[in-house]
Amino acid sequence: MNHTTSEASTPNRHLVWRRVPGTPKVKKIPIDPRTGTPFLKGGDWQGSPDEHCTDYATAATVARALGPEYGVGLFFYENDGRFLIDLDHCRDPQTGALSEEAGEIIARFPGCYYEVSTSGTGIHIIGTGRPSRPHRNRRGNVEFYTGGRFVALTGTNASGDISTLAPPEALDWLVETYLHLDHDSAPNGAEWTTEPDPAWTPLTDEEIIEKACSATSGGAVFGGRATFWDLWTANEDALARAYPSATGDIYDRSSADAALAQHLAFWTGRNCEAVHRLMWQSALVRDKWNR
Repeated sequence: MNHTTSEASTPNRHLVWRRVPGTPKVKKIPIDPRTGTPFLKGGDWQGSPDEHCTDYATAATVARALGPEYGVGLFFYENDGRFLIDLDHCRDPQTGALSEEAGEIIARFPGCYYEVSTSGTGIHIIGTGRPSRPHRNRRGNVEFYTGGRFVALTGTNASGDISTLAPPEALDWLVETYLHLDHDSAPNGAEWTTEPDPAWTPLTDEEIIEKACSATSGGAVFGGRATFWDLWTANEDALARAYPSATGDIYDRSSADAALAQHLAFWTGRNCEAVHRLMWQSALVRDKWNR
């Protein structure tokens, strides 16, 4: 990684990731830099990054020792103030030419960290700051996160500085242009909600995932043999048993999507916006959801 990223500004927020090929979109498995093994299923590493992540130099040393399929990741914790803009399918890997949309977004974040993603067809922009209004995490090829997410760093064509404070008007422009909450209604005429039921105790995203992963009755209630963890991590063996496909696919993906949404509806107190946000963070995510 280019040293202009201000590694000192991201203490104990780095981890290791492992590339898993053979899928339509390369999976990136988060690895504990202390042990060199994947984080425990259902563990709370995202809720306490100070205990489970490390500095950049240590993570880079571990990744090099583990092999070429490993890399360094950066975890975004809500209280840290940093953000990630992830632009997909916006760069020609042969010529390096950017789409008009990507060029406009990059131009609005001068000085922020910039790199080419692992696919060679996307761009990461990392900086500091928060928009002034609620937002979606993704629409089309534009993703925006302020917490509960890690990014696989590449250092390819890297420039800029992670600690750069983005212009507030640029963040608000990004939300207004691409990520504003514009759901007028939900299926079957139901109202789209942005808060949990009044009787429900609000939970953070990290608390929702921790509690859902540790629940023992979820598999019996939703989908028979597939637990929340199976759905969250897209455990193909478990999902193939629970949701057999009639089309020759590994499993019935639509049924798995619906089951995860049902789980999340319960754990969020039927907060539609939270369900949408968390669904996009799961391993079930696929390009079809953009449609």
